[in-house]
Amino acid sequence: MFSDSHIDIALCGRAMYARITGLANMNNCMTFQDFSTVLLESGYERVIVDLARCTGMDSTFLGVLAGMATHIEERKAPLVVIVNASPSNLETLDDVGLTSFVEVHKEAVDIPEIETYRIDDDTVPDMDRVEFIKECHEKLICIDERNQQKFGPLIQAMAAELARKK
Repeated sequence: MFSDSHIDIALCGRAMYARITGLANMNNCMTFQDFSTVLLESGYERVIVDLARCTGMDSTFLGVLAGMATHIEERKAPLVVIVNASPSNLETLDDVGLTSFVEVHKEAVDIPEIETYRIDDDTVPDMDRVEFIKECHEKLICIDERNQQKFGPLIQAMAAELARKK
């Protein structure tokens, strides 16, 4: 369904560069979150997210960004830097309150040619994915309580689904 959508990454110094192609969504961001968490916990300081090729972002991907942006509370500089976002992607980030937690470069940023590696979400058990999606939406509520109205019913439905399957 989203076969043209993917995330490519590169590491440079203490920063991770992520180029989003197509739709950033629940089907391609679980490994991105896991990989980013390992890097942040091992001392990486920034995640640069290039949205030049991104056609849109679903709320699960936005929850991944929220989790990264709030990963280390005592940081001095924004941990997540958004570059090359279209007006609609900027609106999406702002709509859930993420622009208060990430650094956004509104001017175009030229990215040098660098070798990237594609990260894919391999087959993930359904209930693991449901738990992941639920947690991502909970992160969105943590950064902006107005998101409760948008995502509260989804979180409740997923919690009920998880309870039924246990």
